[in-house]
Amino acid sequence: MSLPESPVKHWTAPRKAAVVCAVHAGEISRQDALARYDLSGAEFESWLYLYKKYGTRGLHTTRYVR
Repeated sequence: MSLPESPVKHWTAPRKAAVVCAVHAGEISRQDALARYDLSGAEFESWLYLYKKYGTRGLHTTRYVR
């Protein structure tokens, strides 16, 4: 899985998974990933949690319409 190009305009589940896996594998540091993709620590941690618990499927977003 290769890292997405920066900047990312639309985050898909596979792109999120690629970043999480690259950080986990040591290909890129957490801090470098946050800076490169303009992510907050909380956002990355939520991706990490969801990926560990549910895999790539957990990283899909749902748009709620009111």
